[in-house]
Amino acid sequence: MSRRPVGLMCYICGRQFGTASLGIHQKKCKQQYIAHENTKPPGKRRPLPPAPEEMGGGGGGVAQNAAAFETFNAHSLEACENCGRTFAEKPLAIHRKSCKGGKPVAKRLLKGEGNSTVYAGKKFNAKGAGLKGGGGGKRTTGGASDARGNDVAELRRIYGKYAPEKSPADVDAILARFVGRESGLLAKVRDKYGS
Repeated sequence: MSRRPVGLMCYICGRQFGTASLGIHQKKCKQQYIAHENTKPPGKRRPLPPAPEEMGGGGGGVAQNAAAFETFNAHSLEACENCGRTFAEKPLAIHRKSCKGGKPVAKRLLKGEGNSTVYAGKKFNAKGAGLKGGGGGKRTTGGASDARGNDVAELRRIYGKYAPEKSPADVDAILARFVGRESGLLAKVRDKYGS
């Protein structure tokens, strides 16, 4: 069974590219970023994100992608003032129209409220993940986050048993891509490995 090669993430735009294409892309991406920022009023311009330190070693592209994602998330995306989630410029404008506010996510995470999970160095709040119908800002209790935690534990067990070549960092990267959709991933993994 062949695995798809890991794409390397651009720290400026967040897109993935092959190892040979990333350097070529980043030259153009820097030019586009600067040109876009120059269209803004001088007080609202942001500097070019700093390049992350090159991460080599046994992690393959996983460590490099984690560093690129941290830089992309911290410098290229903007945080919502109400909830703390990060977005690109245009999606943030759309999000602001519907964000009810309440307690910002970042403050809840720092206080340690709710169940929280760490995937690939990022902390996600399991309780805040399930809003009922988008109205009233009510959070689901216990059941949803317990089921999600059980799905994550079961996914880790299956990957450990049937795919030992996947390191814990690889599994964390997979789980980070499927935050909030763990039950669907679990069904696919069970079908694949017959567990």
